[in-house]
Amino acid sequence: MFPRLVESGRLGGRIYSGFFLDIGLPETYKAAQTRLPKWQKRSAVFLDRDDC
Repeated sequence: MFPRLVESGRLGGRIYSGFFLDIGLPETYKAAQTRLPKWQKRSAVFLDRDDC
């Protein structure tokens, strides 16, 4: 699916060297509960591969 979206120009990306937190696991999701409120006013991108 992603290659087709890139080819059609509907998906792109950038190299990002900043902090990244994967909330797909219970332990990292729990860590996000304390870390994310501290950065509430910062820009963020959330990707959901399962559409949940």
